[in-house]
Amino acid sequence: MKRFLIITFALALVGASVTNARAQGIGYMDYLLCYPIKASDLAPSNGNHLDNVLVLNLLRAPPLSSEIGCHLLPRKNPRPIKICTPTEKSLNQLPDGLNLWHDYFVYRMSCPPLEDVKQGYQDEFLKGEAEIRRDTTRRELMVPAYRIMLPPNSCEPYGPFLCGGPCPNPLEECAMDANGVCGCQ
Repeated sequence: MKRFLIITFALALVGASVTNARAQGIGYMDYLLCYPIKASDLAPSNGNHLDNVLVLNLLRAPPLSSEIGCHLLPRKNPRPIKICTPTEKSLNQLPDGLNLWHDYFVYRMSCPPLEDVKQGYQDEFLKGEAEIRRDTTRRELMVPAYRIMLPPNSCEPYGPFLCGGPCPNPLEECAMDANGVCGCQ
């Protein structure tokens, strides 16, 4: 009997800890909260492949199929239209989703039209059949976006072994010297 009471108490304690963790916002970050952004100051990273033709292989196909021949929009200078960041909604109801960690940029893109598909879905708000509209060429693509430190407004350190910022003389460049000191050179 004593053993039964100890096990029951331990299970109740674990359950209370999980419930308390959820109440304190330590649970799953399984929602994405999206904001419109102005992205005119973003420059290409990882080489300039913004105009590459995209082939998107879907993890959860069928009923959906791969999207082939897609392009980010606008074609000449693609820019994200939103930033989505993981969040947890209080009074979280099942089902839990994936525990998300990264922010996401949302890009507009154009793909060749495909047949519409019907699929059953359920979340905590709604359930039923949804028609996935693919007869149009417009799509949106969420791309993981990693937060980085921005260089300061003057030449100074802004991270381990990093110098950045403008120099008063446009012929000089902000750089770290042999002693690890940032300065215009």
